[in-house]
Amino acid sequence: MRKPQMLVAAVLSLALTMATPPASAQFTFNLLHTFTGGTDGNYPEGGVIQDADGNLYGTTAFGGVNCENQGCGTVFKIDKNGQYTVLYRFLGGSDGAAPRAGLARDAGGNLYGTTQGQGGVGAASTVFKVDKNGNETVLFNFNQAGVGGSANSTPILDAAGNLYGTTPAAFIDHCHFKGKIYECGLVFRLSKSGAFTLVHTFKSKTTGINPNGNLVMDASGNLYGSTVFGGYGGSAACGLGYNFFGCGTVFKIGKDGKFSLLHVFHGKADGSFPVGVVGDGAGNLYGITDSGGDLKCSPELRGCGNIFKIDNTGKFSVLYEFHPQFPGLIMYNNLFRDSQGNLYGTNEGGGAHAGGYLFKLDAKGNFTDLYDFPITSSSDGASPFGAIRAPTGDFYGTLGMGGAAGCGFLGNGCGTVFKLTP
Repeated sequence: MRKPQMLVAAVLSLALTMATPPASAQFTFNLLHTFTGGTDGNYPEGGVIQDADGNLYGTTAFGGVNCENQGCGTVFKIDKNGQYTVLYRFLGGSDGAAPRAGLARDAGGNLYGTTQGQGGVGAASTVFKVDKNGNETVLFNFNQAGVGGSANSTPILDAAGNLYGTTPAAFIDHCHFKGKIYECGLVFRLSKSGAFTLVHTFKSKTTGINPNGNLVMDASGNLYGSTVFGGYGGSAACGLGYNFFGCGTVFKIGKDGKFSLLHVFHGKADGSFPVGVVGDGAGNLYGITDSGGDLKCSPELRGCGNIFKIDNTGKFSVLYEFHPQFPGLIMYNNLFRDSQGNLYGTNEGGGAHAGGYLFKLDAKGNFTDLYDFPITSSSDGASPFGAIRAPTGDFYGTLGMGGAAGCGFLGNGCGTVFKLTP
């Protein structure tokens, strides 16, 4: 899940004050691929998905070809035998550039995703499809339609093959407050035949600003998601100087299109800046906030974030408050569940080496540090951008930094793909 860039500085300052955490559980780390920039790819921001045969698929935001020599991004595959293949390299024109989110996959093996676009090179923000042979089709071009842009969340597929997603900007409807105009975002539907529908546009600070992270759809066709900002209009303790914009919301859009707020964050015990939600099939939602929780845990008194639940009756509860050695205040994290009700997630910063960590929160609320990633300069990589748990119990994911020495921005590495075996 992609999160606001303004959180990076907080990660660096917080890392300097971390206490030594308890020992991690025992895992074997396997390096599946090291990105080397150029046509190979760089900055695997969207994590990976896995098919029934054990093959992995993902994106890199940069690398490939074009785009002022930094590359416009790629779609890649790592087969079950470890063979790495670039399925598609974006060209930076109408096909898009900078796929910063992950992928969805249908039963036919087709991959779906979004490109954020790069204004500096005139690239489009798009919804795309890549078939199993590497052929790319642009399903929707936000730039040409003029309805929104900067798409940076993974689309979801319903049973009929329709796609749903969000963009943080909505060019046709604006938020107006205090004499200024803001782009507050939208939720869209793209039918299997290619028809684009605006499901919802965010027009008011009170209902949310900038939908972030992936949507969740229940069995009845209702959609759920979160906005990073907006909601609470008082003097909130959201942190990072963004009180004016609000602390974020969790929303529901019914199958009939009716919009409602499930929770408005106040930036204190309940948290602030939610970064997406996941469902459990029983109507309950779970998510992570960047800030809030225990306000005393950070030097700036903004909190280290928490893990929350909204049950199927609408009741909100905090399941876990992050602490300085395990902060939620980081640029990227993701949350996922297993069939036993355990929650897992990764955080880009924190842990024993300040290189990020993989954690587990069981159904009873017990928190376990499963694995601590190394420092940024490690050849294994650092800063996890997402992970999944396979049916075998292994974890797979991407690390956004480290890997090949001298590669990437400031020589911090172009990232890696990893496997963790219990």
